[in-house]
Amino acid sequence: MPSSKLILFLLVLGSCACSSAPEIPADQVARMGVENGVVAAAEASEDIGVVETKIRYNPARCECPDYEVFLYGGWKRVFLTGPLNTVSELQNRMTSRSLEIARVSGRLTDATRLSRENVRFEVFELE
Repeated sequence: MPSSKLILFLLVLGSCACSSAPEIPADQVARMGVENGVVAAAEASEDIGVVETKIRYNPARCECPDYEVFLYGGWKRVFLTGPLNTVSELQNRMTSRSLEIARVSGRLTDATRLSRENVRFEVFELE
């Protein structure tokens, strides 16, 4: 009669048996995972920093930008960048009426002009 240790050993050995071969090879699964990650990262990076906010025309008496965007709970002076037709339309709309506040979609860029406190705001869309 086999000992209990032998039976236990055979049970453990039997539970470690190989399963069927995977339907997709491991290298192909890894490659697909990397490709999916690259696509997801590219799609996510397109929207990094994009905000919908308010913008106003507030001419300055110094060499500061004339436009301010409402970010992080306060108004921040910015130079406008972005598609020429969008920026021109925004400037025309803002300068034709005094103290109008418009809604825009855009993002801060890492480019600065004149000082670190004045950054560029890339306008994507007017609302």
